[in-house]
Amino acid sequence: MGFTDLLREPNLNGEDRENYINVVHKSGRHLLSIINDIIEISRIEAGYTELHSDPVNLNSFFDDLYQTLNITIPKEKSIKLLVDIPQDELRIFTDEIKLRQILINLISNALKYTEKGRVAFGYRKKDPGELFFWVEDTGIGIDRKYHELIFNRFRQVDEELKFARGGFGLGLAISKAFVEMMGGKIELFSEPGKGSRFSFSIPLIESNEELPEIVTPLVHKRVTLNDHSLLLIVEDDELNFQYFEEVFQGERYPYIHATNGLEAVKICENNPQIKLVLMDIKMPVMNGFDALKIIRNQRPDLPVIAQTAYALVDDKDRIIQAGFDDYITKPIQKDLLIDIIGKYMI
Repeated sequence: MGFTDLLREPNLNGEDRENYINVVHKSGRHLLSIINDIIEISRIEAGYTELHSDPVNLNSFFDDLYQTLNITIPKEKSIKLLVDIPQDELRIFTDEIKLRQILINLISNALKYTEKGRVAFGYRKKDPGELFFWVEDTGIGIDRKYHELIFNRFRQVDEELKFARGGFGLGLAISKAFVEMMGGKIELFSEPGKGSRFSFSIPLIESNEELPEIVTPLVHKRVTLNDHSLLLIVEDDELNFQYFEEVFQGERYPYIHATNGLEAVKICENNPQIKLVLMDIKMPVMNGFDALKIIRNQRPDLPVIAQTAYALVDDKDRIIQAGFDDYITKPIQKDLLIDIIGKYMI
């Protein structure tokens, strides 16, 4: 709140204003991450989290993971992100969203505590019926006496580790819980000043099934725009819709607005020029899930992207399982929103 007060100073120069805005933005996203992690770990402990397995092409999965995380490395850090995977493709049957969350937590943690050098991640078939994953870095390392401690909830390691923005948080505890749900065990090998290596194994269940489109992140429905093409924004909150209006100023995406799922269904049915739908989930009259079912029957090739305040792993899993083509989590970042729309509209 202190920096928001500073932003109201009438004589604030442009450089300071930009710095304060960045501080507020980073702090807000950090707070949101903490809240989501607390809710996630609470659901895990209450037994509300379940596995939902589907066929996954691991090589495509790792390629997508690399593309997602490589762009997050701060420019001031001299780090190379490396991927080490077999040349032969491997299709497995697993919970893709939880596996992704495990690896994102581990890799993000490695990037956070590495100032220079490398962060590498990969997988291998290990013993018969076992799949081995690892993430290693050239970061600050962790004393052996803290190896079990960092997987516990709400615990911090000593001051030497706290220097980098607040300790390890709940990400490692969530990753450990997900690995154990998947029948595996997570391990840590690390020494101060020599980096860290997190690894885990899960049962290998190979899949010979053709991968459905919704679990193949590199394949998307594509629609071609013309002068009459429209984007449908389904959003019941007026402030959220005002944000969309600001985002799309100057963009090439003309749009119309619906305030609930029932309106969205009628608009899609009567307006073939709708080429993509941004669908809120929690709305009055008809929610996003129910609206999607009807729209899928009417127009099966219409891309529908969920925009949701739910950031938990199981909620994301439910969104993809329901048949949405993609999702974006509130608070929505403009660049990410434009990128996602660009996947589907050409």
